[in-house]
Amino acid sequence: MSQQHQAWELIEEQAWEYNRLNTLVTQWTVRLIPSPRPTSEYAPPPDSFIHFLVDVNEPIVHIIANVGDGDMVGIKVHNEINQSNRPQSFSF
Repeated sequence: MSQQHQAWELIEEQAWEYNRLNTLVTQWTVRLIPSPRPTSEYAPPPDSFIHFLVDVNEPIVHIIANVGDGDMVGIKVHNEINQSNRPQSFSF
């Protein structure tokens, strides 16, 4: 029986209210955990971009499953190691 890879861990959760907009904001800081690399010498080399897409999909699906119909979701991605990379954001 294989163990499923947990693609992310919750580092911090913050919540605050914008009274002027009558809005509750919840912010999560999560760390993506890299997928395990193949251990076989015959396995093809991993595609880092595909691993990223697979790993980032899990927290997004979790967030979408836990928001209300009228809620907005914003996501910002940044590189923890290379701080000179600018964060990329999108919302829906």
